[in-house]
Amino acid sequence: MFNPSLIGSSVLERRQMGIRPSNPEFLTPLIEKIKRSLPVAVVHGGNRNAAGAVIQRTRNPRSEKDYVAVATDIANALRRLGFEQVHLIPEDMRMAGALKELNVGLVWLNSGGTQGFSSTCHAPSIMELCGVPYIGHNPMNAALLDNKHCFKYALNGLHINTPEFVVCDFKNPMQIADVSDRFDAIFSGCRYLVVKPVSGRASLNVYRAHGKKEALDIAKSVHEETGNLVLIERFMSGDEYTIAVNGPCVSVNRKLIERDSLFAFSAIRRVMGDNEPIFTSMDVRPIGPDRCQILDPGLDSGIVDALASIAGKVYMGFNLGTMVRVDIRSDEDGRLFVLEANPKPDLKKPSATGFSFVSAGLHKFGMDYDDLILSILVDRVHVLLSRHKDMIPQIVELL
Repeated sequence: MFNPSLIGSSVLERRQMGIRPSNPEFLTPLIEKIKRSLPVAVVHGGNRNAAGAVIQRTRNPRSEKDYVAVATDIANALRRLGFEQVHLIPEDMRMAGALKELNVGLVWLNSGGTQGFSSTCHAPSIMELCGVPYIGHNPMNAALLDNKHCFKYALNGLHINTPEFVVCDFKNPMQIADVSDRFDAIFSGCRYLVVKPVSGRASLNVYRAHGKKEALDIAKSVHEETGNLVLIERFMSGDEYTIAVNGPCVSVNRKLIERDSLFAFSAIRRVMGDNEPIFTSMDVRPIGPDRCQILDPGLDSGIVDALASIAGKVYMGFNLGTMVRVDIRSDEDGRLFVLEANPKPDLKKPSATGFSFVSAGLHKFGMDYDDLILSILVDRVHVLLSRHKDMIPQIVELL
C-alpha cells in the first residue's frame, strides 16, 4: 500500500523502513494511477507563422525546429507504457487553453521555444503560471542552461572547469571595445578559438577561428545570423565527450529501482575526422554509430567515472530536477572542461535512421528507450512530490 509519509524521505530512511531500492513502493502505485487517471500532454515547438500562434511575429534567435518527430516518439512510448490519455500540443499562445480544455494533469515539455529570447523558459513559465505539473527544467534553469555565457559564469562560481571565454554584444559598442581590450590577456598563448551563439542547438553556427581578428569577424557574422549575443572561448584540442545524468529513480526492464546516487549514463566519446576540429552539426552531417564510441562503465571506468563526477557536480550544483546531457572536452594535457549542458537533449527513438547520444548507451544498463522515458517521468514525479508538493494538486489528490 502506498504510504504518503514516504514522500521526501531519503534513500537511507526508506531502507530503514524496510523499503529497498529494488522495490520502490513509494512510487509504483502512484504511477499506475497517473496512467489511468491523468491526461498527459507532450508539448513540441510551435510554428510562429501559423494563424493564431502569436499576437505579433518577431524572431527566433534559436534555429526554427518544432521537435514534432521526437515529441511523437515520446508520446508513443508513453502509450506503450500504459498511459491511457496522451496528447500532442504545440507551444504557442493557445497552449494554456488547449491544456485546460483537455484537462491535462501532467505535461512533458519537448520544446525549445517558438520565438523571442530565452525561449526555452517560456513553456515552463506558462506551466508555473497555470499550475500544471510538468516534466522539464524550471524556468530559471531552462534559461540558464540554454544561455551558454550565463551557464559558464555559474560554472566558474561552482569551480567546475570551463574554457575561458568572452561574450560579444555587437549592438553595444562599449561592450565590444571592452572585449577587444581584454581579449589578449584572456586568451594569452591560445592559438585557436571557438565562436558560437550563446543559445542554440546541434552545433549550428559554431566555428573554429585563428586569432583575435578572425574570431571577432566570425562572431559578428554569427550575431547577424542569430540577432543574439555571441560567445568566443578557448579551443580545447583533446577528445570530446558527452554524458547524460538524471535523478536516482530508474526503470530497468519496466521495473522501478532507486539508486544510491544520480544516474549518469550513455558516456560517449565523439569521433571526429582529421579535418573536423569541432563536431559537425547533425543538420549538416547525420549522427550515427560511426561518429561515436560508447564507453563501457567497466572497461573504461577511469574516464567514465571522471565524466560522471563532473555531470553529477553540474546536476547538484544547479539543483536540477530532470535530465541534462553534459558536453565535455579535454585539453592537450587531458584535463576535462565542461562546454555546455543541454537542457533538452535529443530523445528520438533509436532506429535504423535515428540516433541519439542519450539513448546510445542504455543497453549497458539493461535498459531500452521506453525504460528511459519511464525513468525521466518517474524521477520527475518524485522530484515534484519531494520538493514541490504544494505546487502539484493534480498529482497529490491521487495519493
